Amino acid sequence: MLLVHDYTKRKLTFGEDGINAISSLFSLMSYSFTGGFIAGLPEMFFNEALLWQPAEPIQRRWSPKDVNNLPSWSWVGWEGELMMDTWLGCWSHLYLDRKSPRQVIPAVSWYFGSTLKERIPVNISGHTYIEYTAE
Repeated sequence: MLLVHDYTKRKLTFGEDGINAISSLFSLMSYSFTGGFIAGLPEMFFNEALLWQPAEPIQRRWSPKDVNNLPSWSWVGWEGELMMDTWLGCWSHLYLDRKSPRQVIPAVSWYFGSTLKERIPVNISGHTYIEYTAE
């Protein structure tokens, strides 16, 4: 989480370098995250990863000449500070000492790909290890 927070505040010379600048870390971290990363979000915790929010007005990392800009739902494609308090609460299942956990209960199925024909289901495997409680 702190890695994401620090990265989004970095000003890159070329916006299209957003994913390239951090892809080596994703490659290394893929050993710990089943399924790897989709546009910077860990596949196994995709629902929680989508819940990032800006703490201030942020700007898009993109280039008019780059046709493969990152999707708007990926934090990698944005520059600015993220709101960490609310986002950390969504990852409470990873922290045993959290006092008031927020549970993210999957309600939809996600897919990714360049076209509808090429779509691949997102395997959110992290939820198989979570014990949900009624509130």
